[in-house]
Amino acid sequence: MLDTLTFLLEKLFLLAHIKLSSLLPPLRRESGDPPLTRRCDRDEAPPQPAGAPQKFQRGDLLEVPRTLFTHFGIYLGDNRVAHLIPDILPVLTADSRQIQEMVTNTRLLLGVLSKRASIRVDSVEDFAYGAGILLNAMDRAVHRSPLTGEEVARRAERLVGSVSYSLLWNNCEHFVTYCRYGTAQSLQTDQFCAWLKSLIRDQRNVLLTALLGLMSMVCLGISSSTALPALLVPFTLWMAMAAILPVLIQIVFISASIPRPCKLLALLFISASQHDPDEKKKQKESKYDLILKRGDLLEVPRTLFTHFGIYLGAGRVAHFIPDIMPVISSDRCRISQMVTNSRLLLGVLAKRGSVRVDSVDDFAYGSEILINTKDKVCSRPALQGEEVATRAEKLQGHVTYSLLWYNCEHYVMYCRYGTVMSFQTFQFCKTTRKLLLSRRVAKVTAMLAVCLLLYMEAVSICTAVLVVLLPFLIWMAS
Repeated sequence: MLDTLTFLLEKLFLLAHIKLSSLLPPLRRESGDPPLTRRCDRDEAPPQPAGAPQKFQRGDLLEVPRTLFTHFGIYLGDNRVAHLIPDILPVLTADSRQIQEMVTNTRLLLGVLSKRASIRVDSVEDFAYGAGILLNAMDRAVHRSPLTGEEVARRAERLVGSVSYSLLWNNCEHFVTYCRYGTAQSLQTDQFCAWLKSLIRDQRNVLLTALLGLMSMVCLGISSSTALPALLVPFTLWMAMAAILPVLIQIVFISASIPRPCKLLALLFISASQHDPDEKKKQKESKYDLILKRGDLLEVPRTLFTHFGIYLGAGRVAHFIPDIMPVISSDRCRISQMVTNSRLLLGVLAKRGSVRVDSVDDFAYGSEILINTKDKVCSRPALQGEEVATRAEKLQGHVTYSLLWYNCEHYVMYCRYGTVMSFQTFQFCKTTRKLLLSRRVAKVTAMLAVCLLLYMEAVSICTAVLVVLLPFLIWMAS
């Protein structure tokens, strides 16, 4: 199922990036026609004539814009370009002469479908194929400083050969960004996932699919084959729009230990805004130091629950919060960003959390802050403020999360009182017991079970025992 999903997404990406005209055989170009070049971040160079020397430098990143996608390569010097391109021929033959010939569209499409590619060295003319060349344009889009030209070229030369190919995970853009910036990424993949996310979360799609489902039931009649899609498709889109479906799918993928679909869904449903890590390096004396002491227990009441943290001083709060980002990414900048609702829900269902330090404003998120109210409830005396803060700081990092057995309240209670407990968990279990384990629920369960048996005409010894046993157990528990 997961392989099918990945396969369909890759093929959709292919259809969105391959021109219809690319299915035709390539037209031969005169060897004297040079590619048009344009330097984006260094200078605006006019198109170079055929005989003029190119102004490319060893290690430059070359881009060739097509109609719907962009092809990338690394300039090696002497009019040579290293680039990753899908190619089926290395799988079919070992003849180096045939492999070295320019890749045709047939070879390219077959290489995409078979997920086989080669990092090869071609001339600038064969690489550009008559299109204009942009020079180092990605330097302004990638938030990393490029490596030295010699190091970039050496990386590209070491990777020459046959490799596996993926439209989403290992394409020509991943190759050049690894060589030039030291990290493999694809802005085209990010843009495609952003487009797909906006398409899935569009409210009009829910109404449109619901209307089409009703029309299908009217035209084809009401049956399981028409009623189920008419209900499930709009409901699925609504859940995706409400950020519920990505939570469920993400947890399934995490439990199956499948990294690539997790990364894809993270790109689709988790915002990844760029963040400057230098912004939080300058810490000033906070106004909260005038009213809060190091080691104080802070509470932030929400609608249905309360969030807890330990004040560390200088406007910083240590708190335990569910978070999925450390599972799907190792980028510290992204992990240090404020946890969104999507990240929080994914962390709850994946049972992953982190003890992190945020500012008081990020911790409170506009809500009222209560100070040390648990001192009146807990029977244990509070520890010294320095000891509380030291405990909170020692526990920083990624830990297992449980909504009932280890949440933010368990964390702060251990730090301040030396005992792990949660009054919210106790209150929740008490309320659940009152709602489910009552004589009224037992009577309702018995009535519903009898009605269901009579309606389905499935009266037997096993079903009769279940109808009697389940209400009886609820009544006894009450």
